[in-house]
Amino acid sequence: MNNITIIGNMGKDPELAYNSAGTAVCKFTVSTHHKKNRDAAEDTTWHNVVCFGQIAENVAETMGKGQRVIVIGRFEKRQYQKKDGTTAYADSVVADDIGPNLRFHTCEVSRPSRDARGAESAPAGPDTDEEEPF
Repeated sequence: MNNITIIGNMGKDPELAYNSAGTAVCKFTVSTHHKKNRDAAEDTTWHNVVCFGQIAENVAETMGKGQRVIVIGRFEKRQYQKKDGTTAYADSVVADDIGPNLRFHTCEVSRPSRDARGAESAPAGPDTDEEEPF
């Protein structure tokens, strides 16, 4: 199983683009901090994160540099050819879930309309003032 959870700070604002198939792709970095021992200085590790589709659009719209986030996904090592013809490797986290760390932030959650997700809008529910149960 290849699962990774990262809790850290967004290093820069997310960059949103669309690939040739029209799928949203969002890239950003997350820094994590750790100490090798109690007396050591803190070390920082930078993680490249990428997400696709609706989550990519949601992240680009709602999250930003410095925000404390929780990222859940899988670790991926990609091999590619550089312009000079040499082989290079890139490590990244392909995110399945991303959210603000509510230990450090508050947020207001809203669900995108079904139209925003490419489907028909659902009919309105009954007109009532009662809260829906969990």
